[in-house]
Amino acid sequence: MHKFLALSCSLLALALTGCASPAGSVRSGFDDNADYVKMTAVNREAMHRGYRIVWIHAPQKEPPKPAPRDG
Repeated sequence: MHKFLALSCSLLALALTGCASPAGSVRSGFDDNADYVKMTAVNREAMHRGYRIVWIHAPQKEPPKPAPRDG
């Protein structure tokens, strides 16, 4: 009984402290500027050929082109 109680308390303590990171210290897994369409195409082609891709730096979307100036 004591072992179960000790294990339960330690798991509860880990669960409570795991969510205590300060705001902004942990990056989200989603990058707004990543080109997910390109990543999907490359991943599908690689899987078709029997390879697996592990992205270290995701390709970035191209910045929007400025509108032509009237003048």
